[in-house]
Amino acid sequence: MKRIFTFVALAFLLGYNADAQQVLQDFSKAVSSHCANVSYSYKAVSGATVTGSGTLKLQGDSFFMNGDGLEIWCDGKSRWTLDRAAGEMVIEAVEDFEAGIAAADPAIILSSLDTHFKVKSSVRESGLEKVSLDPVSGALGIADLAIWFRREAGLPILSKAKATMGDGTMLEFTFKSMSWSDKVPESEFSFDMSKAQKSWIITDLR
Repeated sequence: MKRIFTFVALAFLLGYNADAQQVLQDFSKAVSSHCANVSYSYKAVSGATVTGSGTLKLQGDSFFMNGDGLEIWCDGKSRWTLDRAAGEMVIEAVEDFEAGIAAADPAIILSSLDTHFKVKSSVRESGLEKVSLDPVSGALGIADLAIWFRREAGLPILSKAKATMGDGTMLEFTFKSMSWSDKVPESEFSFDMSKAQKSWIITDLR
């Protein structure tokens, strides 16, 4: 499940490509100056097929994800992962990308796109811009990645994405909606521990 969330965050941070490298810069600027809101559905195929859906709010190096029973807050320093049904929460420090953490954070990906990914091609396809990227060093276990975008009011809008993971798992995402808004308070990206239930099992790994 963390890999699903990781891929959604990654797709958000790769940006629209009207001119390969320029688009990554455009998206980075938009993420820094706006709050991105998206709803998505996905299909993961690895022997069996798993489907699901969720929402993502992204701003700078912070995000909040909610989908398939998991809620994840990240303020760029700490990450809170909550399974309300199971009554369990795990709190972790945001680690360096090179540490090989399974669920890399958007801030880390954003700061290292040029280092870990390169644009392979960019073509128009059915009215959308298809951007194909190659990982430079096996980033996030992704072997192959393609993302389709359009633009609205000059800003990049995700349409769909496909990835092949190193273990052969195929991931397909459909971004049902995406919008940009003014920035929101940073408090929306951290969990208020005063709201934690006494019955929860909380593991703090920081």
